[in-house]
Amino acid sequence: ISRPVNGGFETEEYYAEISAPIISKDMDIPFVQSFEFSGAYRIQDFTTNAPAGFDNRTTDADVYQASLKWGVNNDLAIRATLASAFRNPSINELFQPEQQSFINGEDPCDSRTVGLGPNPSVRKANCESLGIDTTTFVSDIQDGTISGGLISGNPDLEPETNDSYSIGLIYTPDYVEGLQIAVDYYNLEIEDYIDDVDFETQAATCFDSNNFPNEAACSSFVRDENDQVISVREGPANVAASTFESVTIRAFYTFDLAEMGSLTVDAFTQHNITNEFQATADSEVEEDVGDFGDPEWIGTLDTSWRYEDFFVSHRMRWQDAVKIDPLDQTLYSANYTEDADGVYSGSFGNKTDARFIHDLSVSYTMTEYASVQVNIQNLLDRKPDGAGTLGFAAGHFGLD
Repeated sequence: ISRPVNGGFETEEYYAEISAPIISKDMDIPFVQSFEFSGAYRIQDFTTNAPAGFDNRTTDADVYQASLKWGVNNDLAIRATLASAFRNPSINELFQPEQQSFINGEDPCDSRTVGLGPNPSVRKANCESLGIDTTTFVSDIQDGTISGGLISGNPDLEPETNDSYSIGLIYTPDYVEGLQIAVDYYNLEIEDYIDDVDFETQAATCFDSNNFPNEAACSSFVRDENDQVISVREGPANVAASTFESVTIRAFYTFDLAEMGSLTVDAFTQHNITNEFQATADSEVEEDVGDFGDPEWIGTLDTSWRYEDFFVSHRMRWQDAVKIDPLDQTLYSANYTEDADGVYSGSFGNKTDARFIHDLSVSYTMTEYASVQVNIQNLLDRKPDGAGTLGFAAGHFGLD
């Protein structure tokens, strides 16, 4: 049963912004056609009005942004940005009333999962220190659900902060009219990142930690005398850190087809370098790039044709092959056999195929006030198992 969330907030902010052209073309400086600086500074005082039973809280933060743009010549420009940001926890994250819930998830001490994780020997030793027989133990919470789950807000949450910077270039060659190319590098680091932490994450953080049993995540669940998990508390928490790095490339080209209208091609590619997540200061750093939900390469290719009152647009969305199990501890197959001795044979692996999905849109403008548009998503009718037999075997449906 959902219960109402009470609370409110007040914010007081002071900010200043500046935009200053420092060098212009008429100053005739070699290799510096233009140079611009822009900046912003903001002072924030944030007061959270807590519901009955909780204390009001006040937080403050100063954030900034500084940007430079250097025009080398008519063809080339270089840009860079340095910035910080601040996010206070929401009212729901802080004060969501406690409510009962059914909880399930993998138990690190179960005989089927004790050998997994970033450091299986540490996990096994921590489980056995509680007297659990990791060769035979079967956990109820892994096979089904328990009714002793509690979900609530976390009034002890701290604000999350981040620092970021980017640097890139823009190339618009005079000798190819209508062509624009941009390449940018991004780096983002978030401290005290606020995330909803479930039982599976908390349990893994607990038993994979070298600080067991003093790891904070270990206090989020309770086992009975038979080692079964009987009580779990889930909710938002400040994780230690999150880091993201990527490079993006964009090419935009439009050209005139004379009597046949105009054609535009817009290609975007993103290379994810790092997407690290650390649940606590003592836990392992997890690298997500290359996992199923976080491919190393992604992109789009948009092609548009405009002719009189007709407009046709095609988009291809793509990503490269990804791992199903990020730790390479499980293999998958849609076609296999098992002999009398329990030995499996077949084609096993841990990567899906690359993914390509096509969308089409056609529109016609009838009058100044009326138009007709038809959209077809997944034009080539790519099925969920189009990611390959491994994607089909792992049950990854509906993620396209």
